[in-house]
Amino acid sequence: MGATGKVWRARGVVRGRAEGEALVCAKPFSFLGDVDMDTGEIIARGHPLLGQSIAGKIMVYPETKGSSGGCVVLMSLARVGRAPAAIVLTRPADFNIVEGAILLGMPLLAEPEGDLLAEIRSGDRLLVDAAANEIRRPPPPEPPHTGARSDSKDSQGPAGARVRQPLRI
Repeated sequence: MGATGKVWRARGVVRGRAEGEALVCAKPFSFLGDVDMDTGEIIARGHPLLGQSIAGKIMVYPETKGSSGGCVVLMSLARVGRAPAAIVLTRPADFNIVEGAILLGMPLLAEPEGDLLAEIRSGDRLLVDAAANEIRRPPPPEPPHTGARSDSKDSQGPAGARVRQPLRI
């Protein structure tokens, strides 16, 4: 996962905001044929992400390949709660994926600055805001402060002094 926070500017194509785990693929993606419409799992033989689910993910890939049927697949995935949360394309968006994103109300961004396919890894947490034309990878959260662990307890010693004594179990 990415270690530091970062912001990339991109062209917001379909407005909306989403937060989720990135699913990154360096190859073009087809919703018609690459993904199971009932489970949201990638099923294309030889696909580098074979067996992974796109449900709730921020998909990052170069471009959509295939026919206009991808829009129908996106709608089917949404009906069963398995659609991605957002899509980020590194190349211009084709009208079929735009149509699907509009019908779902799913954020779609395209043509980001930088090389997202090299800078973002699957599993990175992303925030996308197509209205603000931004993709963010927030810094990792700070671990919660739990305080010092102790296997002893405080008690009053002579003359009110605090004394650490081992706990008896």
